[in-house]
Amino acid sequence: MKTHVWLLFLAVTSLLLAGCNETNDPMAIGVKSVSLDKTSKTLLVGGTEQLVATVLPEDAVNKTVVWSSDAEDVASVDASTGLVTALEAGTAKITATTEDGGYTASCAVTVTTDMEAYLKALLLEDFGQMGLSADFFSDNHWTLDNALENWNGIRVSGGPDDYGLSIDLEGQILGGTLCDELFRLPGLTELVLSGCKLSGPIPESIGEATRLASLNLGNNDFTGQLPSSLGKLANLLQLDVSGNKLTGAVPEEMKGLDNYPKFRFNPQQEGYEISETGTGDTDKAALLSIVEAWGDDAPQIIQDSWTAENAVTNFYGVEVNGLGQVVALNLRSLKIYALPDMSALTQLKRLDMYDNELWYFPAWIGNLTNLQYLDLGYTVLLGQFPTAICNLPNLKHLYLAKNLLSGEIPAEIGNMSNLEALDLSSNGFTGQIPATISNMSNLKVLDLGSNLLSGQIPAEFGNLTNLQGLYLSYNRAE
Repeated sequence: MKTHVWLLFLAVTSLLLAGCNETNDPMAIGVKSVSLDKTSKTLLVGGTEQLVATVLPEDAVNKTVVWSSDAEDVASVDASTGLVTALEAGTAKITATTEDGGYTASCAVTVTTDMEAYLKALLLEDFGQMGLSADFFSDNHWTLDNALENWNGIRVSGGPDDYGLSIDLEGQILGGTLCDELFRLPGLTELVLSGCKLSGPIPESIGEATRLASLNLGNNDFTGQLPSSLGKLANLLQLDVSGNKLTGAVPEEMKGLDNYPKFRFNPQQEGYEISETGTGDTDKAALLSIVEAWGDDAPQIIQDSWTAENAVTNFYGVEVNGLGQVVALNLRSLKIYALPDMSALTQLKRLDMYDNELWYFPAWIGNLTNLQYLDLGYTVLLGQFPTAICNLPNLKHLYLAKNLLSGEIPAEIGNMSNLEALDLSSNGFTGQIPATISNMSNLKVLDLGSNLLSGQIPAEFGNLTNLQGLYLSYNRAE
C-alpha cells in the first residue's frame, strides 16, 4: 500500500513540474512596479520620442511591457518598443503595462504644430531636469505665456525649416549637472554655459548636437575625461572647456575636426590638465614638397614661412586639424601666377585664391574630392567653364566671378547637387541658362549677372525652394 501511495505522489509531482513555467512557477520572482523615464513630453507634429520603461525588481522573471495610447490619432506608440510618433495637435496618454501583474506607468504627451511653443516646452523640460530653482525661470522670464524673444539668454534665428537655437547663460549660477536632453534640442547651434557652477562629467550625448558651431563650458567644475563623441561635431567652430577639473587625453576623434587648433582645453583648475592637445604634422612633408616645386615663383611670404623649422600651424595661409591635415588654404591677393599641384592635400576643404593671376584653371583641383569651398574669383581665368569642377561631390560654395570665361555654361553643372552658393558673374558666358541648375536643391544664392546669357529663365527654377537670392542683371535672359 505504501508503495502505491509513493508512486502516486511521484506521478502527481511529475505532472505539476511538467506544467510549471516561468510565469506560473510559485517560486518565480514577480514584478512589483514599473516606471518611465519621462512622465510628460512635448512633441512637434511628425516628431518621435523613445520612451523607456524600468521594471522592478531587476531580477523579475517576466519584465515584458505592452505600450498603448489613449489617442492614437494624436500620438501612436509601438506596442513592443515604446517609440512614440506625433501625428496631430492634441494630447495623449501613453501607458506601459506589465504583462506580469498588470502594473502601469504613463507619460502625458502634448503634440503641437507651433514651433515656438514646442521650443519653450523643451527648454523648460530640459533645464528642469538640471534641478534649477523656480527663481531661475521667473528671473529670466522663462514662462509659457511669455514670447520666446523675451526669454533671457535665448535667441532663435532663421525660418521654421532652418532655424538656429542659441543659449547663452554665461555667469548665471545654475549648479547641477548637464542632462542628456539638453544636447537633443533641435537646431542647437550655440551653447554658452561658462561660469555657471556646473559639475559632473560632460555626457556622451553631447555628440548628438551635430549643428553646434559654438560651445563654451569653461570655468565650471566638470570632471572626468572629454567624451569621444565631441568628434562628431563637424560644424564646431569654437570650443572652450578650460578652467574645469578635466583630465586625460584629448580623444583622437576630435583631432580630425577642421578647427581643432582653435579649441581651448587648458589651463584647467590647479592639479588638473588635459594632455595630448598638440597638433600633428601629417601634411607638413607635402607642403614642403609643394613649396620646393614652386621654387622662386612662390610668393616670398610662402618661401619664408613654409619651412622645415616652422610648425605647420605657422605656415602662412594654412589651416590644419589636430592631425596636421591641411583643411584650408587662404592664398588671396598674393599675385600668384604659377601654382604647383596640391592634390596631395587630400583633406583640403577650403581653397581661396581670389585676386591672383592664374590665367588657366589648375586641372588638379578636380582631384580634391573633399573640397567644399572654392574661390577663383578675379584670377583672370580664360577659356570655357572648367567642367572638372562638376565632379567635386562635396562642393558647397563656388565663386568664379570677375574672370574672362566664355562659351556656354555646361549642363554638367547640375551634377553639383550640394552647392549652396554659385557665383559666375562678370564673365562672358553665352547661350541659355542650363535647366540642370534646378538639380541643386540646396542652392541659396545664384549670381549669373553681367554675362551674355539669353533666353528665358528655365521653368525648372521653380523647384529651387531654398533659393534666397537670384541675380541675372545685365544679361539678355528674361
